[in-house]
Amino acid sequence: MANKLSIVAEATRAQYDALGAIKSAVTAIFNSANALEVIHTKMQELRENGVVFGKSIKTCPYRVMMMDSFAATFKGKSPKTYANYVTSFVGAVNDNIPFSFSSSKSGAKGTKSGAKTDKKSDAQKMIDTLKNVWILSDVAEDILIEVEVALEGGVPLAQAIENVLKAHKVKLD
Repeated sequence: MANKLSIVAEATRAQYDALGAIKSAVTAIFNSANALEVIHTKMQELRENGVVFGKSIKTCPYRVMMMDSFAATFKGKSPKTYANYVTSFVGAVNDNIPFSFSSSKSGAKGTKSGAKTDKKSDAQKMIDTLKNVWILSDVAEDILIEVEVALEGGVPLAQAIENVLKAHKVKLD
């Protein structure tokens, strides 16, 4: 039978572990929010100094620099992962729009012109849903970041979405 002191010690450990996890989560969220601020500041700095990214990594030294920096920082990640970030950043700098971690991934295609659309196909329903995600990406970017972090861990997209929904206590029936 546990005495009162061991119960208090056990409760203290449980609280300490929870506190550590909570602090880590808050720090990650804080860093994510600050990262966007830094990204936007650097984009503005590049624009003010006349930096314009070219269309191709083959002809643009700035793209080469950025891909090399990503490769050095994102060790072990697929170049396609950080190529999406480069595309998003380049578009944001060149077009003076806010950077989004997911804006470069919105290449879904609709139905071919002339196709019957009396009843929405499953593909069209998915496209509509993805459009809604894109529309909300500026106001709910933290949720998208959670999905992106899961994807960077090698989890398939559907599983990453399921994990985030479960983490937010969404019932999946």
